Amino acid sequence: MFFRYLSFQVPEIIEVAKRGLAQIISQQKLPKDLLQSCLRPVLLNLADHRKLDVASLQSLGRLLELLTNCFNIALGEKLLEHLQKVIVFFFFC
Repeated sequence: MFFRYLSFQVPEIIEVAKRGLAQIISQQKLPKDLLQSCLRPVLLNLADHRKLDVASLQSLGRLLELLTNCFNIALGEKLLEHLQKVIVFFFFC
């Protein structure tokens, strides 16, 4: 539930969700299947550059900020590679 609220446009809701998720993460490690199912919608939006918008990127940023210990370096490298392709597409189209 906290993952969904991180993508809201209301700053107060985002802040409460960030604090709640941070507290849960500090107390226990999140199961891999839970992380995958919660992140899937956000990552699917990244897969298609036409679906990208500022809100999606901000939501992803909040997630990555909170879950830095849950990801390996390869995911970060893939995200950067994908975003570089998207940026090139936007500038040259």
